[in-house]
Amino acid sequence: MHALNSIDVQVGTCLRKMRFQRGWFVHTLAKAIGVTSARLLEFESGETRIEPRIMSEMCRALGVPPSAFFAWIPNGSMNATPARHKLDAA
Repeated sequence: MHALNSIDVQVGTCLRKMRFQRGWFVHTLAKAIGVTSARLLEFESGETRIEPRIMSEMCRALGVPPSAFFAWIPNGSMNATPARHKLDAA
Protein backbone atom coordinates (compact mmCIF):
# COMPACT_ATOMS: atom_id res chain seq x y z
CA MET A 1 0.00 0.00 0.00
CA HIS A 2 1.31 3.48 -0.85
CA ALA A 3 1.50 6.44 1.50
CA LEU A 4 -1.37 8.87 1.20
CA ASN A 5 -0.67 12.36 -0.08
CA SER A 6 -1.66 14.96 2.54
CA ILE A 7 -3.22 17.27 -0.07
CA ASP A 8 -5.36 14.44 -1.47
CA VAL A 9 -6.49 13.61 2.08
CA GLN A 10 -7.41 17.26 2.81
CA VAL A 11 -9.32 17.61 -0.48
CA GLY A 12 -11.14 14.35 0.26
CA THR A 13 -12.02 15.59 3.75
CA CYS A 14 -13.51 18.76 2.23
CA LEU A 15 -15.49 16.64 -0.22
CA ARG A 16 -16.89 14.48 2.58
CA LYS A 17 -17.85 17.56 4.64
CA MET A 18 -19.68 19.10 1.67
CA ARG A 19 -21.56 15.84 1.09
CA PHE A 20 -22.50 15.59 4.77
CA GLN A 21 -23.62 19.24 4.87
CA ARG A 22 -26.11 18.44 2.11
CA GLY A 23 -27.29 15.26 3.81
CA TRP A 24 -26.37 13.18 0.76
CA PHE A 25 -25.61 9.49 0.83
CA VAL A 26 -22.47 8.26 -0.91
CA HIS A 27 -24.47 6.74 -3.75
CA THR A 28 -26.34 10.03 -4.34
CA LEU A 29 -23.20 12.03 -5.07
CA ALA A 30 -21.50 9.11 -6.83
CA LYS A 31 -24.39 8.82 -9.27
CA ALA A 32 -24.46 12.60 -9.82
CA ILE A 33 -20.78 12.66 -10.82
CA GLY A 34 -20.74 9.38 -12.74
CA VAL A 35 -18.56 7.19 -10.50
CA THR A 36 -19.16 4.20 -8.27
CA SER A 37 -19.77 4.58 -4.55
CA ALA A 38 -16.49 2.76 -3.92
CA ARG A 39 -14.59 5.25 -6.08
CA LEU A 40 -16.19 8.20 -4.29
CA LEU A 41 -15.11 6.73 -0.94
CA GLU A 42 -11.55 6.45 -2.31
CA PHE A 43 -11.67 10.16 -3.20
CA GLU A 44 -13.02 11.06 0.24
CA SER A 45 -10.29 9.10 2.03
CA GLY A 46 -7.52 10.50 -0.16
CA GLU A 47 -6.65 7.05 -1.51
CA THR A 48 -7.33 8.19 -5.07
CA ARG A 49 -6.49 11.60 -6.51
CA ILE A 50 -9.47 13.41 -8.03
CA GLU A 51 -9.10 13.92 -11.77
CA PRO A 52 -9.94 17.36 -13.22
CA ARG A 53 -12.98 16.01 -15.10
CA ILE A 54 -14.36 14.46 -11.91
CA MET A 55 -13.57 17.63 -9.92
CA SER A 56 -15.58 19.59 -12.47
CA GLU A 57 -18.54 17.22 -12.05
CA MET A 58 -18.25 17.48 -8.25
CA CYS A 59 -18.30 21.28 -8.43
CA ARG A 60 -21.37 21.19 -10.68
CA ALA A 61 -23.23 18.71 -8.47
CA LEU A 62 -22.33 20.42 -5.20
CA GLY A 63 -22.75 23.95 -6.54
CA VAL A 64 -19.31 25.08 -5.41
CA PRO A 65 -16.22 26.50 -7.13
CA PRO A 66 -13.03 24.38 -7.24
CA SER A 67 -11.51 26.66 -4.59
CA ALA A 68 -14.00 25.23 -2.06
CA PHE A 69 -11.91 22.06 -2.00
CA PHE A 70 -8.87 24.08 -0.93
CA ALA A 71 -10.49 26.25 1.75
CA TRP A 72 -8.11 24.76 4.33
CA ILE A 73 -5.11 26.53 2.71
CA PRO A 74 -4.27 29.83 4.46
CA ASN A 75 -5.15 32.97 2.48
CA GLY A 76 -2.43 34.02 0.10
CA SER A 77 -0.74 30.63 -0.10
CA MET A 78 -2.37 29.80 -3.42
CA ASN A 79 -1.45 33.18 -4.91
CA ALA A 80 2.27 32.48 -4.95
CA THR A 81 3.92 32.36 -8.34
CA PRO A 82 4.41 28.73 -9.32
CA ALA A 83 7.95 27.55 -9.98
CA ARG A 84 8.79 27.25 -13.64
CA HIS A 85 10.18 23.93 -14.79
CA LYS A 86 12.14 23.48 -17.96
CA LEU A 87 10.79 20.63 -20.02
CA ASP A 88 13.30 18.18 -21.42
CA ALA A 89 13.28 17.88 -25.19
CA ALA A 90 12.42 14.38 -26.29
